[in-house]
Amino acid sequence: AFGAQSGMGKSFYSTSASGSSIRSFRERAYVLNGAVVAATGIEDHESFVKAVEEGFSESNVGEAIVSTPSVFLGRESRVHAPSAGYTHVVLAFEGPKSSALANVIQQCINVGSEGALSGFVAPGGVGAY
Repeated sequence: AFGAQSGMGKSFYSTSASGSSIRSFRERAYVLNGAVVAATGIEDHESFVKAVEEGFSESNVGEAIVSTPSVFLGRESRVHAPSAGYTHVVLAFEGPKSSALANVIQQCINVGSEGALSGFVAPGGVGAY
């Protein structure tokens, strides 16, 4: 389907790769750290958990993932307006530096929501309400 003209169709060959270097890469890269196993229609959750734990018991967990804490850049505002009869919700995110790209994102929100949301652009942010 991809052919030799694309990266998907070309084989990778290295004269310096050895069996031990390939195993070393596999042990570092193909680990369970951060993996998620999800299933639907499971009638006995405990049996499923036990089967997964047994099935992966000998797998390499990997090193701890070092992550930087998230910084909350938003805020919340609640306005009591009983006469409105419904609630307004606004979601906003840090926007791209390019105003042209921010406008494209706004249009994607408008078109993708089929009129259910209104996209907006504000200095440093984009969002929907």
